[in-house]
Amino acid sequence: MPVPDCTISTITEPSATDSFEHGKSVDVTWTINSMFYCMLWEVNSIKLYESGSYHSTLWSGSMNVTDLHKTVTLPSTNLTYGDIYTIKITYGVA
Repeated sequence: MPVPDCTISTITEPSATDSFEHGKSVDVTWTINSMFYCMLWEVNSIKLYESGSYHSTLWSGSMNVTDLHKTVTLPSTNLTYGDIYTIKITYGVA
């Protein structure tokens, strides 16, 4: 029997208007399409991108997608004030 598709619909925090300082902790939160569908899925990494290019890995490991959040720490160096950064979450079937 195939595992139903789980989708992280939105990264709700941090928002597009938030700003942070180097080395600070950030709570990354997300929404999913279904608690039932996502029970067998896990988050494997949370990465930071600058202008679409990979910048750094904020966290890697294994946690259930249904946990809906993970606190990560921003790099203490190599962040440029005023630049736009995005967060990408990698996830898959456990």
